[in-house]
Amino acid sequence: MSNLSKSPTEAVIPNFFVVGAAKSGTTSLEFYLQNNPDVFICPIKEPHYFCKDIDTKKFTSSYKELLDFDINTYLNKRPLENKHIAFVDDYSNYINLFDAVSNEKAIGELSTGYLYSTVAAEEIYKYNSKAKIIIILRQPVERAYSHYLMNLEGFKDYSSDFHEAVSRDFNSDVKGWGITHLYVELGLYYEQIKRYLNVFPAEQVKIILFEDFIKNTDQSVVDIFKFLDVSTDITDESSLGHIKNSSSITNINITGDIPLKIFNITKNIFKKIIISPRLRYIIKQRLITHSPPPKLSDDEFYLVLKYFENDIARLSDMLGKDLTHWLTRRAR
Repeated sequence: MSNLSKSPTEAVIPNFFVVGAAKSGTTSLEFYLQNNPDVFICPIKEPHYFCKDIDTKKFTSSYKELLDFDINTYLNKRPLENKHIAFVDDYSNYINLFDAVSNEKAIGELSTGYLYSTVAAEEIYKYNSKAKIIIILRQPVERAYSHYLMNLEGFKDYSSDFHEAVSRDFNSDVKGWGITHLYVELGLYYEQIKRYLNVFPAEQVKIILFEDFIKNTDQSVVDIFKFLDVSTDITDESSLGHIKNSSSITNINITGDIPLKIFNITKNIFKKIIISPRLRYIIKQRLITHSPPPKLSDDEFYLVLKYFENDIARLSDMLGKDLTHWLTRRAR
């Protein structure tokens, strides 16, 4: 029976939410959760239903392309295909995403926009006051840099200087989810965490540091399973220690990966397009050469850290957790 034909009291209610932070291991966590038979994960990893303050009409055209699909067509094909991100704004459509739930104890989704959203915490609480909240926090400069590398790879940011990219994005006249990159804003955790602690009992909120998740993945996953009150048995398929979705820049070998004929056509098109010398250089570096991803220098780290120092101190006080290691560059 479809949830669309059920009354609200019969519909499956998600009971846990991984709310962020973006570029902090949520994709890897999803992988582990999916391999636990007691856990059901929404087929759309990030449905963003509770981000009522994020206006999708203001999204840039490039961001809208990521979300360009018909929800009704999607829901009519069973089983539902896995999809990374969407902004589902209709309750019936949202609930129908969980139609395949059978006997799983923990039912959830992982929308990273819920941490940035100013209303998601209260909206989730109104929806299910017993829900459990999981948050993974990454050192904010490293989070921003991982985000920046992802954008370089996807040609969403053309700056060859990380600090310049952060500064330009932060000083944009118009900002927001799906509008600008929010390199700084997504890493200002104090107010974001406070919104959840203000409405949810502390025992329903689990906060994990990304570095702990990376360093001791198996124990971190078991701790999360215990928090969700599900089986802590780890199957071989879980592949613990496998961290997914790390950012890197893929440089295409023109002579090997793309037929020379296609390359020549593309090259001729570029000659006819008026682009800046800087952009032409970046395109050449990304598509023709094998240049490795740019490394984050110490100078850039400390320049960008200035955006976060005060917020880190406030977060440390609020959580009662020593975060001074976030204020120095870790050895690489």
